[in-house]
Amino acid sequence: MILLRRYCKKSERMGFQTLLTGMRFRKKSDATSVLRVLAANFARTASAASVKEKGVCGIDPDAMAMRTLLLHNIMGAGTYSHHAYEAYRTLRETALGKTCFQMKDPAKLKWMCGMVGISTNQSDSMLAEQLADLLDQEMAKGPGEPGVMVEAFAPKKRKEVWKKLNIYPSGVIHEEQNCVASCLTNVDDDRSLTEKPSASLRI
Repeated sequence: MILLRRYCKKSERMGFQTLLTGMRFRKKSDATSVLRVLAANFARTASAASVKEKGVCGIDPDAMAMRTLLLHNIMGAGTYSHHAYEAYRTLRETALGKTCFQMKDPAKLKWMCGMVGISTNQSDSMLAEQLADLLDQEMAKGPGEPGVMVEAFAPKKRKEVWKKLNIYPSGVIHEEQNCVASCLTNVDDDRSLTEKPSASLRI
């Protein structure tokens, strides 16, 4: 933190705003703090505020903002997808009798299986194992592969909008990889690469 403050103070002496101006963001929204951080070393002080700076790779403050917000969103997506993976794995292992857990709501299990096209004329253990396998496969779906979960649970009007904008969601693993790769510094200065995946993750 000390080194960070020294860097920010040095940058401010050179005429740039930095995240030091956002150090008091605890009283404001997190979004405000993020927007201040991503303006670091791009926005000039008030005397030259009208000058819109660009990095050597061609990125401007707006694109930097999009990338930073997208990266924050991906942190959440990665966390929830990890939780989902652990849940599917636990469900599968429980179906195989390898955990201390029990399936106490077979009605809900059958409802879920019916929604995603799994035949419910099976034992609870078979249903749980097949459901876990399907959900695990859904996470790895690539572009152009129809997602069972999206088709089953996403609002019809929303799906129409996604298709029209060409941002129909893929599996979360692909979405995370695509978004993170699009945010890599110096990859490009095309904001569309961050706008498209961020839209499919519904920022």
